[in-house]
Amino acid sequence: MSDKKTYDTRFGIEIEFCLITPSAEREDVYASMEGSMHARASLAVQLASKTDLPIAVKCEHLRHLEGMRCFNCYEAPVEVLIPNGRVYSQRRPETETETDDATMYRYNMIQSEYLFGTKGIDKHHRRRATEIASQIFDHDELEAGLPKMAQIVEALRTIDMPVVADEGCGLHIHVGPKSGMTLQYAQRVISLAIMLEYHLIDKFLPPSRKESKYSGLICNVSNVTKGKINYIMSRVGITTHWLLNNATEPNSRSKKHFPVPLNDNIKKIESFVHSIWRVDDWELLTCFISEGSIVAGIAIADREDESKKTIEFRYPQMNFLHSFMVLWASLAVKLGDIASLELDDFVKYSTALARALNEHAGKEDCWQHLLQALDLGHQIPEWTAQIARHDAGEAISMVDDRFFLKRPE
Repeated sequence: MSDKKTYDTRFGIEIEFCLITPSAEREDVYASMEGSMHARASLAVQLASKTDLPIAVKCEHLRHLEGMRCFNCYEAPVEVLIPNGRVYSQRRPETETETDDATMYRYNMIQSEYLFGTKGIDKHHRRRATEIASQIFDHDELEAGLPKMAQIVEALRTIDMPVVADEGCGLHIHVGPKSGMTLQYAQRVISLAIMLEYHLIDKFLPPSRKESKYSGLICNVSNVTKGKINYIMSRVGITTHWLLNNATEPNSRSKKHFPVPLNDNIKKIESFVHSIWRVDDWELLTCFISEGSIVAGIAIADREDESKKTIEFRYPQMNFLHSFMVLWASLAVKLGDIASLELDDFVKYSTALARALNEHAGKEDCWQHLLQALDLGHQIPEWTAQIARHDAGEAISMVDDRFFLKRPE
C-alpha cells in the first residue's frame, strides 16, 4: 500500500518537564508566577544561544492590549513582541505575520503547564512546570529525523537549571491537514487509533503512563465506553433517543470506512469505532472521547478557527530519547496521512488493520502485524528495543534515578 503521494499533514510536538529553581521557604501566588516566568525566560535565553531555532515565551495573557503586561513582557521593546508572547532569539521564522495569532505556531514556544508530581522538590527548591511546544513541522522534518527537536533536547541537557521529567510529564503530538481540519478527518484519525489501542498503543506504553488519568485509552476511559450515553445527550442538548438506541451500531458512514467486521472476541473495538461515526458535530465527538476530568490518549485541540483544530496524541510518556520522539511522531503522522486519503485508499488501510486484528489479536506479535499494515514495519526493530527498555523499568530515558535529566558525559 505504500505510495509516493505528497501528504499535507503537518504536526507539532510538545515536551513537558519541570525546571528546578531555588525559592524561599514560602512563596505566595504572585511570587510563584514571577519565579516561574523568570525560569522560562532564562530557559529561552539559553535555548536561543545554544540553537539556531526561533524561540519565544508565551505570556500569561492572550494579547498585548494597551496596558496589559506580565512578567514576560512588561519591559520588552515592541519589536520582540508577538501577539501571544515575547521573542528571545535572533532567529525569526521564514514567514511571519506579527498581527496573526498563528505566528506563535512558527516559534518553539516555552509556556507554563499543569503537571502533577513531587520529584525535585525540597524546602529550598520549586518545580516550574514547563512545556515547549515546537514550531509547526511538515513531512520533510520527520523524514530528516526531527533535527530541530534534537537541538532542543541537547540544549536542555546543558542549561544552568536542573530539568526533571517524571511520571506526570507527557510527550504530545498534534497533527492536522494543512488544507484545514474537518470532522471526517478527525473521525478517521480517532477511529484508526481506537483500532490500535489494545494491541499496539498499549504495548508501547510504560506502566507509569498506563496509569495516568491524562492519557488513558479511549476504549477504557471515554463516556461511550463507560455507557454514559445519557450524560452525553444532556451535555449537548439532544432530546431524541437515536443516540441512546444506536450509539454503537454501524451506520452507512462507518460501514464505508470500515467494511471488514472484527471477530467476536474483539467486537468491542468495532462497536467503539462505529460510535465515532454516529456523531455529526465537534462537541458531541469531544464528549464521546473524554470523561469528566479524565483525558483520553487522543484529544481535540480547540481553535477559534474550526479549520485550525488539531488532533492531539497524548499517549506517550515524556522521554528525552530522540528515537522515541521519532517513533511516536511517525505513528501519529501516519494516521494523519491515512485520514487524508480518498475513501478507497483509506479502506485499504482499515481493511489491512482489521485483518491483522482478526488473525493476530491476543498473540504477542500482534503489534508487529499492525505496524506492517500501516507500512511502518521497518520500525519494528526500534520499537522492540523501546519495549525492552520499558520492560527493564526504564520508563523515561536519559534521566537519573531521581528523574533529573542527565548532562552530557
